[in-house]
Amino acid sequence: MKRYILSILLILLGFTALAQSHKIDSLRKALAGEKEDTNKSKTLNSLAGALFSAGEYDSTLFYANRAKALAERIGFERGLAAIYCNLANATSYKGNNAMGIEYASKALEISKKYNIARLTAFAYNILGYTYMGVENYPKAINAFSEGISVCTKNGDKRNLFACLANLSIIYDKENDAAKALTYDTMALATAMEIGNSTGVYNLQNNTGELYFRLGNFKKAKEYYALSFDAAKKMGDKLVMFSYYSNMGEIYIHEGNYPKALDSKNKALSLVRETGKKNDITKAYCEVGQMYNTLKKYTLAKAYLDSSLSISKAIGEVEISRDGYHTLYLTDSANGDIKAELEDYKKYLFYRDSLANELSDKKMAQAEMNYIFARKMDSAQAAQDKLNVIAENEKGRQKVIEYALGGGLTLAFVASGIFFFQRRRIAKERQKLKESNEVKDKLFSIISHDLRSPLNLLNGMLGLFRRGKITPENSEVLSQNLEGSMQSTMNLLDNLLSWSHSQMKGFNIKPEKLNLAEVANDVLTLYSNAARQKGILLEADLPAGIELEADKNVIKLVMRNLLNNAIKFSNQGGKVRITAFRENSSAGFSVKDNGIGIPSAILSTLLELGDTQKNREGTNGEQGSGLGLVLCDELVKRSGGELKVESEEGNGTIISVYFPA
Repeated sequence: MKRYILSILLILLGFTALAQSHKIDSLRKALAGEKEDTNKSKTLNSLAGALFSAGEYDSTLFYANRAKALAERIGFERGLAAIYCNLANATSYKGNNAMGIEYASKALEISKKYNIARLTAFAYNILGYTYMGVENYPKAINAFSEGISVCTKNGDKRNLFACLANLSIIYDKENDAAKALTYDTMALATAMEIGNSTGVYNLQNNTGELYFRLGNFKKAKEYYALSFDAAKKMGDKLVMFSYYSNMGEIYIHEGNYPKALDSKNKALSLVRETGKKNDITKAYCEVGQMYNTLKKYTLAKAYLDSSLSISKAIGEVEISRDGYHTLYLTDSANGDIKAELEDYKKYLFYRDSLANELSDKKMAQAEMNYIFARKMDSAQAAQDKLNVIAENEKGRQKVIEYALGGGLTLAFVASGIFFFQRRRIAKERQKLKESNEVKDKLFSIISHDLRSPLNLLNGMLGLFRRGKITPENSEVLSQNLEGSMQSTMNLLDNLLSWSHSQMKGFNIKPEKLNLAEVANDVLTLYSNAARQKGILLEADLPAGIELEADKNVIKLVMRNLLNNAIKFSNQGGKVRITAFRENSSAGFSVKDNGIGIPSAILSTLLELGDTQKNREGTNGEQGSGLGLVLCDELVKRSGGELKVESEEGNGTIISVYFPA
């Protein structure tokens, strides 16, 4: 499977001396007696490489940076090529691909300067790998292709194997299975030549997968079998798990479901021993799907529930989506309409969450690419400027001598203008960034939270059309739909209010308000929602408490606070709205005895960009995280203050204060 070979490849890219983790202790001991010279720099870097092979990336960076500092101090430029390779590897593995690209580029520049062929090929490999990390596939392909050229010219089969295998991975990611197979086959032949047994059976497994995608099941089976035999000898349970899982897929395509189930069960049995939760939850889901196909619905639900309990705990959105989709089909076949609808809602939630997650990832990668490109452009511009300065230095010297006094004054003025201009641009850039973040968040809310209830309505109409809604369950389903539509209306109100609040010319129109009258109007709206959930709504609204505020703002804030309190209260809970006057302030609070807010979320509760707070309610109700942020902003604009007090498991109190 591609995900396993990817983690192996970078270790295989390094030199033999760098990849031996058992040398760590002896290298550490050797450091003690060495002088501050090139040998010590090499030893430090060898230790960094050994630590990288052992998966200790922070330690790799520590020793590689020590080696770099020493090499720079003693003028050992040639040695920096290998040091930058280790720095690039470790930073890429820690997720900082932009820095990895920078280090790999420096390694490449130095290795070319000193004509170190093997290091040049290695640097091309790392550069390609880091470009893969930001999904800049054209640059990654170019780097690996250059690496292949260097390896072919110098007979470097070790790095050639890695370049070919990585090119296969790229074309596989781009869904070009035919091209991926071409490079996979060449990489496999090279791995056999150099006697890399681990690389051989991983690539055999990949080759089988590629043949499977191309519809050649016979060839796929051959390569899967070769990979399995080698992996079994090596005790590699992950590749053995991959074999059984993939064979199950072939049997599904052939329509042999009993054999497919047997293979999926064997895959699950093997992967349990590895402790890899991502693969375990996937295996449970696949076995559940097979039982559903075979109409063994009780077993299907048991395995799917096991999969979902793990996938939700570790944040595996894709598997949660697939699990709930199969549960929806299972409950539909069983005629459990209520469970079917709940499963369908959760399937839509995870499906849309996955779409948003992929969109956010692409945006983050685009931003990373942009930052890196700007950095490179800035570096080049700085170098060009230095070149121009050097060429014109003689001519400028006389001009400076003649106009020193006036020039200094002009320079001070120019620097002052430049400073204030830079500060203004920085402020504008920050405003633009914040504006873009708000825009992205609102688009995410619209695409996810506004679409989900409409999808639910569409699903219910499908059930109605198929005649599956009976008089017995129509009441439950209509209540469910009513709650969903109420949430959608609240969201629309908030979106419109937010959009209006961001427009120029938005005005707060204060008037004298009787809090009891306003609160009673809002309570009427939520009495049905509270009753359906078995929640007692209480009001402590003394007559005569008045404040001066915008009536629409107060109603919007009350609606949001009551909606949240009901959402996060358990069946049989209690929600209380209270109006109060304290010294020179008047206001109201909404208190519940629900699930409370985790302390980790409290600090960023009123920030629009934080997604942690978008939690499900106690009945699976969805939220956008927009309501409280909007309330806080409008209260502040009205001259008031919003305070949140909460303890996880013990409920929440949100209070709003205004000048009386």
